[in-house]
Amino acid sequence: MAVDPMTASAAEPRSNTARLGLLALVLLHLALLAGLAWYLNRQPSGHWSHVERGRRYLAQGRPDLAFREVQHIRDEAPGAAEAMTVAGQALLTQGQVVVARQALQRALALNPDQPDAAKMLAAIYIASGDATRGIELLERAAALDPRDFRPWYALGKVRHDLGEFDAAAEAYAKALRLGAPGTEAREARIGRIRALLDANRAEEAAAELDDARARLPNEPRLAALEARAARATGNLDRALDRAEAALRLNPDDFDALYVRAQIRQIRGDRSAALADLERAHSLNRNHLGTLQLMLQLQAQLGLTAEAEETRARLERTRQRLDMMNTLTKLIHQNPEDPLPRYQMGQLAVEGGLDALAFRCFQAALDLDPKFQLARDALAKLPPEAANQSNAPSAPRN
Repeated sequence: MAVDPMTASAAEPRSNTARLGLLALVLLHLALLAGLAWYLNRQPSGHWSHVERGRRYLAQGRPDLAFREVQHIRDEAPGAAEAMTVAGQALLTQGQVVVARQALQRALALNPDQPDAAKMLAAIYIASGDATRGIELLERAAALDPRDFRPWYALGKVRHDLGEFDAAAEAYAKALRLGAPGTEAREARIGRIRALLDANRAEEAAAELDDARARLPNEPRLAALEARAARATGNLDRALDRAEAALRLNPDDFDALYVRAQIRQIRGDRSAALADLERAHSLNRNHLGTLQLMLQLQAQLGLTAEAEETRARLERTRQRLDMMNTLTKLIHQNPEDPLPRYQMGQLAVEGGLDALAFRCFQAALDLDPKFQLARDALAKLPPEAANQSNAPSAPRN
């Protein structure tokens, strides 16, 4: 078809104008994209490279380098929460509990869904006497990482110490179902049996003992627990036999001494029963049952002065345990106050719980390094108290 020269000459400028306008729009769009890319490149891209390097250093046993890798991070860019967890673990490994606690609190504030941070912070709280907050974090960690046995294993210990025996037994059972290995499996089995006995569930404990004996044939603590189970179910002959077996393995086994004393008292051998109780009390000054049975035997034997002394010790022990329960609540309500921790440490010393006393005095000093009373009390503890204290530590990788 022929083209009208007049029409063509008029359309060409319009076509060129359109093309130039389109080109201008494309160039503007590209310029905007380039500007956006430049802007984004100027923003923090996250801290993941620091987090990964920090984790590698921790795995290599170099917490100093791990902390150095993340110590500069302050903003809330992606990876900041995980970087704080690396810092907390590094500091905890180096024994810097106060700043480790602060780092882990910051880590969970930025990202609550961090099971490792929750586990480490729980250990710090529990060691410093705040079992309530520690339990909350262990339960959170268990929910976040349902395949990990460790929170349940720790919950078994903490709940048993708080006298929550049924809950402790179930926590230990959960740890075993989740495949607790080696030492942890052994301790979980022993802990569950002890918790069942303390909860007056002797028949269940007896069944667990049969299984434990098959799995742990050389475990020396089983004999005393078998004695307790037999005593609770009324089988006195077996109870005495297993108590004697336990004492041959360990003359200072508290459970075995207490069971043998009960049986000797039932069978009329009061003097021998009293000797067992006196030995048992020297091993555990906080067991009310020991003192109650001692008082009864001393009264029956006409030991009036000794009975009065035991009555006073029994009342003081009741008061001490009540005060420790009250202080546990105060510590939870006032987590930054060192005084209740120091007072808990004093009561622990009185009760012969040197490891607990060490943790309490150390926790008070962590909160207030100038708290001289706690420093003086810590210096008076025997050296082995520190080794027995089970101070919080970072999880094994």
